Amino acid sequence: MYKNRCIDKKIKSLLNVIGAVNIKGIKGCGKTTTAFHFSKSQLYLQDPYKRDIYQLQIKTELRDFLDKTPPLLIDEWQEAPVLWDAVRFEVDKRSKPGQFILTASTSLIDSKNSEIKHSGIGRIAKIEMLTMSLYESGDSNGSISLANLFENKYDFKSSESNVTVERLAYLICIGGWPSAIYQNNLDDSLLISKNYYNGLIDEDMQKYDGIKRDKELCKDILASLARNISTSVNTTTITKDVIANNKSSEVTIESYISVLKRLYIIMNIESWRYQLRSSTAIRQTSTRYFTDPSIATSALGITPEKLLNDFNTFGLFFENLCVRDLTIYANSIDANIYKYQDRYGLEIDSIIELQDDTWGAFEIKLGEKEFEKAAKNLNTLNSLMIEKKKKPASFLAILTGTKFAYKRDDGVLVIPIGCLKD
Repeated sequence: MYKNRCIDKKIKSLLNVIGAVNIKGIKGCGKTTTAFHFSKSQLYLQDPYKRDIYQLQIKTELRDFLDKTPPLLIDEWQEAPVLWDAVRFEVDKRSKPGQFILTASTSLIDSKNSEIKHSGIGRIAKIEMLTMSLYESGDSNGSISLANLFENKYDFKSSESNVTVERLAYLICIGGWPSAIYQNNLDDSLLISKNYYNGLIDEDMQKYDGIKRDKELCKDILASLARNISTSVNTTTITKDVIANNKSSEVTIESYISVLKRLYIIMNIESWRYQLRSSTAIRQTSTRYFTDPSIATSALGITPEKLLNDFNTFGLFFENLCVRDLTIYANSIDANIYKYQDRYGLEIDSIIELQDDTWGAFEIKLGEKEFEKAAKNLNTLNSLMIEKKKKPASFLAILTGTKFAYKRDDGVLVIPIGCLKD
């Protein structure tokens, strides 16, 4: 039974106006299932029973290979990169929307791939998919909509999260993998997330471009990234951390991190570039997160019990969980997500900006202890915007792991992650 995803409405809209949609994202996040839901015919290029036949048809009968009832799903199209230009050509030739749905779990370096001649702009729309948010998995009740926050529409009378702190710890370690969420047993779900991590080390990092990589170095790099989760740590810092266990150069470590990006394991949230003060005051460094927090917990051997016994660490991993969900919800409403940080020490965890420059801000705090500081930071940023005659925030909110949603006397909203949706 198909579970609706926040990305569904965007896929449906794009298929009505553009020839092809490319759904990219981390392996196991549900791309194929979602693409199948919208398709009428399918080609699975990694099907072991048909892979060789497909490759032969692509080389000898490419036009017939694509002549299927649209929308045609081509799953893991990067197995035959020539398909990209073929799809683009067919879209031009047919001049009809909704012809193809492509999926990919790796990002090809287009400029270095001789089989890809065209970017696909205007013909192939690209959408990135993450693992399941708490709303998609059914853990968030969705009583508060991100879209409605921009319109000042919310009713906190019935907004109460059912996600306990203990449940949050499990959700971080389980991750948003559909195969883990569908399990009834929490221990089985934890095994699935751990198995994904092992597969990343043993298979995905090795098969990406045919280069054999040091598995221990892979583990050390992932562990270092996990120790620096939700920070703007640079490669030099990761290198210093890693060489304590594994002698390697910064160039090599950067190449491994690059592959992790192309496998959609880690994502960078860019700094918000609204020029409030001088151009040199805004810190331009991006902040690194895992596309799913369970990869980080697996890298460090962190269990739900360990998180519950170390709330400082819990808070950092909770931030990653929230940024994942905010990214999903923002993408769903055609918004962008940023982090604000300047050289005067002011940091805001997440800025959500619409296409018309309307914006809202979230500080992410697991518990109530840091609410006062978070609210002060939010109001300071808003005051700076007003001072510089920029648009004030549509909303200022603390995204939290607590139970109740409410509006503070200073105007800052308190929103449990277990109440939020797109």
